[in-house]
Amino acid sequence: MKHFTFLVMALLSLMNAWATDYTGSMTISNGTDQMTKENVGMTVEQNADGTYTAVMNDLIISYGGYTYDIGTITFDNLTGTTDADGFTNVRGVKYIRLSDVGGIRESIPTWLQNYLGSALDKDIPINFTGRFNATQLTAHAEYVIDISVNIPFLGPYQVMNDTMTVDFYGTAPEIPEPPAVLGDVDGNDAVDVDDLNILINILLGNDDAANYDGRAEVNGNDNVDIEDVNALINIMLSH
Repeated sequence: MKHFTFLVMALLSLMNAWATDYTGSMTISNGTDQMTKENVGMTVEQNADGTYTAVMNDLIISYGGYTYDIGTITFDNLTGTTDADGFTNVRGVKYIRLSDVGGIRESIPTWLQNYLGSALDKDIPINFTGRFNATQLTAHAEYVIDISVNIPFLGPYQVMNDTMTVDFYGTAPEIPEPPAVLGDVDGNDAVDVDDLNILINILLGNDDAANYDGRAEVNGNDNVDIEDVNALINIMLSH
C-alpha cells in the first residue's frame, strides 16, 4: 500500500510540472553600446516542488568593440510570488566563471596575460528577475565584469570593467480550448441517450435550445429540428 501511495504522489507531482517556451526580443547593453536580438527563445519551467527554472539564451559580454559569448544560463530553484495582475514574479542569481567565457583570455594583450594569475577564476554573479503568465514573459539580467591585475612596480591595472544589462520580452502561443464534442448537448464530454432526450424535449417544446449554448444544433444549420436528432443518432451509432 505504501508503494502504491508513493507512486500516485509521484505521478501527481509530474502532472503538476510544466514548461512554457517564449519567443521575443532581447536587448543587451553595456551602458554605451546596445544591440537587440529578435526571435530569441526563453523557457520557464515549474518544477514538481513548486519552484521555477528559467533558461535564458544568448547572453554575451560586450566590451571595447569585442563580443564574448556567455551562452545559455539556467537559473534554478526560483521561488515565485503572484501579483495582483495574475503574473508570477521570480528572482535569483547564477554564478559564472570568467575563465569559461569563450574569447576573453585570448583578447587580453599578451603582455598582460603574464600578470593575470587567478583574475579569470573568480565567480561573477548574474542577477535575474522575471515576470510571467501563460502567454507573456518579461525578464531582466544584470552582471558586472571586473578584471584587474597587479603589475609589479606599477600597481593595480584595470583590464576590463563592464556592467551588462539584458532585457527580454517574449510571448508564448495561447493554448486553444479543446473543441466541443459534436453531439454532446449537455456538455458532459459524452454523446449518449441523455443528449438525445434533450433534443426530443426541445422539439416537443418542453426545453429550450438556448439553454445549451449552441450545442443542440448538431448539424450546424442554426436550427434545431429532426435533422439534428438524426445526426445525433448517427453519431451515437458510430461510437
